[in-house]
Amino acid sequence: FWMSETTWYQISYNKAWKNATKNEVKYYLNPNNFVSDPVRSLQFLKLTSTANLNATEVNQKILAGKGILAGKASAFLTAAKQNGINEIYLIAHALLETGNGTSQLANGVKYNGKTVYNMYGTGANDGNAVQNGARYAYQHGWTTPEAAIIGGAKFISSNYLGAGQDTLYKMRWNPDVAATYGYASHQYATDIGWAYKQVDEIYNLYNLLDNYNITLEVPSYQ
Repeated sequence: FWMSETTWYQISYNKAWKNATKNEVKYYLNPNNFVSDPVRSLQFLKLTSTANLNATEVNQKILAGKGILAGKASAFLTAAKQNGINEIYLIAHALLETGNGTSQLANGVKYNGKTVYNMYGTGANDGNAVQNGARYAYQHGWTTPEAAIIGGAKFISSNYLGAGQDTLYKMRWNPDVAATYGYASHQYATDIGWAYKQVDEIYNLYNLLDNYNITLEVPSYQ
């Protein structure tokens, strides 16, 4: 609605997806447009390189007040080490999927008589997300929050990261396959700005800490 003085007018606004133009695709595909930006450059963060975080600092500065995830830094660091995943990416993923540690799946769901936990929304497909996510957790023995944090990281690692798409940029664009075969394949999203949009939370989490490593891998096109 839009108001002029005391009169209200109803305005119809239809929002819809549209196909990207060639120039729009070229903009998001070109690393040179983002590599100098401290936030947007994080789409080139090597997700398989450790951030070398300190558990105490993570608990105090990131996970404090985050529901079931509070105090679980050691589990995230173990999960990252065992599965070769950047800890900040893993924590950001869990915070997003659990609503900062408050979701039903994160806090335990009874399935076949056992309480199970799911911290990354793994297997929680649309339709009946809670039951589907609980079933997946039950099948994989995630009967403690720590088991869910560590076990779920294995699933994340074995998909895109394990396939060599170990940056947000590569998850979106998969340049290695395009260079090899001459066509796009195994891309995580259709939104051309997907990788660009994912980095704010990662940047915010890094920005809370004093001790960390950042490794970027920026592709170069001929």
